[in-house]
Amino acid sequence: MTDFRFVKLLAYAASILVICQLLAVEGAAQNAAPIDPRLQKALDHYHQTLGEAQNYTYTERYQDINYDSKGKETLNYTDTYEVIFLEGAPYKKHTLHNEKPLPAKQQEEEDKKLADVATARREGKDKEKKGLLSATFHFELPLDQLSTRFNTVSQPEEDLGGRKNFVFLATPPPDTLANKQAARDGLAYEMKFWVDESDGVFARIEAKVMAEGMRYEKDSVVTY
Repeated sequence: MTDFRFVKLLAYAASILVICQLLAVEGAAQNAAPIDPRLQKALDHYHQTLGEAQNYTYTERYQDINYDSKGKETLNYTDTYEVIFLEGAPYKKHTLHNEKPLPAKQQEEEDKKLADVATARREGKDKEKKGLLSATFHFELPLDQLSTRFNTVSQPEEDLGGRKNFVFLATPPPDTLANKQAARDGLAYEMKFWVDESDGVFARIEAKVMAEGMRYEKDSVVTY
């Protein structure tokens, strides 16, 4: 026979847990420091450039670095994509791996995929795969949530390519519940930003995965 008092107790405990998680997220957002005007200027420029880029063909380069528990590098590779508009929609074509052209067989597969997607789009059929292998997959960092879900602080200036940069570090809240919620929301990144002092634009963005269950493995580093 079902003990309804026990069921009610479980439901009550679950409700309390959910409320605590929401309060942890809300509290973390309220305690987050305002975004530095220098970083905000770079963010505004990034969004403006991203919008303009939709009208042009452009390239995207990704770097993925993995480390083991001792901090030893276990994986480091780059992939370059040419983003074009194909039959009226964005299409990401893989062009380089580790700064080198794709092997002949992989290039043939890439060319065939492009032709198949073009045909499917002309016919109005969605035959594209979903997820990381999707032709229209686009990885984006949660830059719009820096002020609400991250603690952002300035760090000592650094040189990149002979140019001085402001440096900022954005980290998820240290609270355990809020951190778990960040992982569930796909926000568990530690992000480092280099902002060119002269131009006020991003010179480099580096994101480290801080939790399991994210799109990339924990401790992976993605660089833009």
